[in-house]
Amino acid sequence: LTTLATQAGKESDARTIIADVLIKDISIPMKNRADKHLKEKKTIEDTLNAKFKEWNTKKETDNKYRSRQFEKSQEIESLYNKLSELPKGTKNFAKDSTKENIFSTPLLMGCVKPGGVRRTSCSEK
Repeated sequence: LTTLATQAGKESDARTIIADVLIKDISIPMKNRADKHLKEKKTIEDTLNAKFKEWNTKKETDNKYRSRQFEKSQEIESLYNKLSELPKGTKNFAKDSTKENIFSTPLLMGCVKPGGVRRTSCSEK
């Protein structure tokens, strides 16, 4: 019986030593490494999330300006189409009337002083 008790005591001491080794040399370092890994992973994920958010914001801004540019180009294209649909006679008439105004205005304005008084030495054309 004494031999069994001593043997059970030795086995108990051995189990205690094995448990201490498992805790000190394996379990605690693994826990520390896992905690360190989680902290580093969180730092990297936070950086990536911030960059992704910034990229998303720039992408939304770019898409907004591209859609605005597309709308304006469609508007310009529709205006060009409306211009091309105007009858040719109306365009020529409009050009003729502006030509008359362009040529007649400088002749009249050349005879008027800046104060609005007409010069007498101007020849009437």
